[in-house]
Amino acid sequence: MEHSRLLPASIAKKGTKLEERQTAETAGTPAAPKNGEEPRANDIYTDPALLESAPKDPVQELLQSHWKQIVYAALAVIAITYFVSSFREAFEENLKISADHFSYVDSTFEELRAAQSEYRQALEKGAPKEGSKEAEEQAAQLKALKEKADAARTKFEQVLAEAVNQSREPYSLLSSVYQAKVARLSGDAAVLKAKAQEASRWESIKELDSFERLQSEYLALVAARGLVDHSEGAEEAKKQLVGIIEGGVYAAVPAAIALSELAATPQEKTQALTLLQSLRSRMPEQADLLRQPIERLMKHTAGKPANTAEEIAHSKEPATGDPAGN
Repeated sequence: MEHSRLLPASIAKKGTKLEERQTAETAGTPAAPKNGEEPRANDIYTDPALLESAPKDPVQELLQSHWKQIVYAALAVIAITYFVSSFREAFEENLKISADHFSYVDSTFEELRAAQSEYRQALEKGAPKEGSKEAEEQAAQLKALKEKADAARTKFEQVLAEAVNQSREPYSLLSSVYQAKVARLSGDAAVLKAKAQEASRWESIKELDSFERLQSEYLALVAARGLVDHSEGAEEAKKQLVGIIEGGVYAAVPAAIALSELAATPQEKTQALTLLQSLRSRMPEQADLLRQPIERLMKHTAGKPANTAEEIAHSKEPATGDPAGN
């Protein structure tokens, strides 16, 4: 640069600009234009035409112009997801609590069943000689067993009432079934008739996959099975069992097994065989459950089913046995 000192100022200035431009081009970075200087055509960083013609990112533009709406929508989705998840968890937890309640109801009912069975067995024992020591011991035993059965029933009724009050559907619908079971254990014909009347609507429930249909069928089964043990309601109860076998979905098989065990006369057994074979054709998936009662009936009927299934409801003979439907 020593020679520039010897040149006029205008020539030295032009030489300096030239050197700066050559240095910038050699480095690969175009020099920025000075004030008033036009940009070169190949300057892609500062050429206005190139800048205006460059494609714009639509996503970036969308985010820049609608970022508030996007943030609000994202927060709304997060909030809805949280509330739905919380509701589902609470609902499932309530169902679990309801199931636990009725699991306890069922175990309490089994305690009641065992206590009443023990009391009945003690009653059926032959009475010892009156005034003897054995008679006194038996009387004391009967008293203790009766108190135990009464306490078990009181406990069951309290547990059932609490479960119904604290449980969600469909579990609370089971209370009628348990009430009918207790009535059967105690031989309360009035309650059984009321429950049979309550369950008579099962055929009108067209939603076959509904819990109401299942509950109504089993309520009808338990009530009918209990009424068979009472002479004043036995005939009507048999008709109800036949109806369940012919049109039921959930209680048809246990009703058929119950009826097969109730059949006492050859005619009843032949008619029961007809019903069971018809049910097996209607529900082939239940064939394994029906095989044993059908084979048992065929031994007593020589495999000859009755012509009409409805005759099973008109038997005058007393029935024995302890069929399904407990």
